[in-house]
Amino acid sequence: MPEHPLPTRTKRVLYAKGGEVVAESQRLLSRSSVGALPSGGPDLFLLTVASLIDEAGDLLLSSVGSANRRCTHTLGTAIEYGARPATGSKLGRRFQYAAAVKNMLVDALRFKPDIILCGVEGPFALAYYLVAKVLRVPFVFLVHVAPSQNTLSGLTKHLNQYVARRAHSVIAHGPYLRDCLLQMGVTPSRLLEFDTSADIPAPLAKDVGASRSPSPLFVFAGRVEFEKGIFDLLTAFHSYRQQKNGQLIYFGEGSACDALREAVNDSPYAQDIDVRGKAPQAEVFGKIANAWATVTPTRQSFPEGRCMTALESLALGTPVIAPDFGPFPYAVNHNVNGLLFNPDDVDALTQSLLNIADTPSIAKNTAKEAMASSNSKQHKTFQDAVMQCMRSC
Repeated sequence: MPEHPLPTRTKRVLYAKGGEVVAESQRLLSRSSVGALPSGGPDLFLLTVASLIDEAGDLLLSSVGSANRRCTHTLGTAIEYGARPATGSKLGRRFQYAAAVKNMLVDALRFKPDIILCGVEGPFALAYYLVAKVLRVPFVFLVHVAPSQNTLSGLTKHLNQYVARRAHSVIAHGPYLRDCLLQMGVTPSRLLEFDTSADIPAPLAKDVGASRSPSPLFVFAGRVEFEKGIFDLLTAFHSYRQQKNGQLIYFGEGSACDALREAVNDSPYAQDIDVRGKAPQAEVFGKIANAWATVTPTRQSFPEGRCMTALESLALGTPVIAPDFGPFPYAVNHNVNGLLFNPDDVDALTQSLLNIADTPSIAKNTAKEAMASSNSKQHKTFQDAVMQCMRSC
């Protein structure tokens, strides 16, 4: 039995989230019980919700993707709605979008949940909010990305605000998203903030800041997408290498992997750039611990909510180079534990790389901060936040 089972009246849970829930449920919910929860990482959220459902419960997972998919898992059903097809005419894609919203409504009403945990946005969030109103069940809005990002459509931002203001509770991932929601008019008493811990292997956590590479090493770890600034970083590293020695490693998967590898192969500094793709967590953390800095060059067009790579790097005592917008200034203290640069400015990013190489005191400050924070009180966890919502229901 889970440590904190849901009350009897909330056994049927509808959890809408980002990602590919069919593949996730097949990978994570192959057994009826959930073991120890990770302290961080993308699997944390689904495993947390699954751990709160007892053996008699029923979990309906949903997400939005490019095609319709469905499967059963040990706790219930997972459905992906094909609202965003990769091909087809503009009119055809609009019809599929509308059909997905309609199917979400129908499936949710048939399921008759006792509570809805909604981590999707815009029209999809509105659909689940309406289901909650019809069924008279609690609606909890889960916010993992900026709900009022400038790149979102006006309709999506308006609906996010409408739903957030009317939800039974709103759970925000970190202080930046909490402040975004307060600015949108969410009542503070209904707003819960949680944060995820950096899930650092014990040997690395013990030796924070002790294994720095003798020569400049920069690491990118995350989704390999254009909007994550991967090509901005490549251009900046070229400029950096014209003045100083150094290496750059990319970790991660994404739609731009092939294009990045082609660009690196054509680079005059290809011998100093390594595109490793997906790698074991221990390998990634090991290289971050060795690095002179982790670089998170996200462009303003990406609705970043809480950059875990930055938090994990700081926990390992490694400085972070990040753009000065969104959640990054909440973690990076300029010239203390990292450097902030003007967003989307490659020249400013180049200068940050050069400055890290010339300012060893930043790495020392970061290691000291990491050692101090490892002994500090932990933040409220996602499980804590969800359970508090359950009790208030």
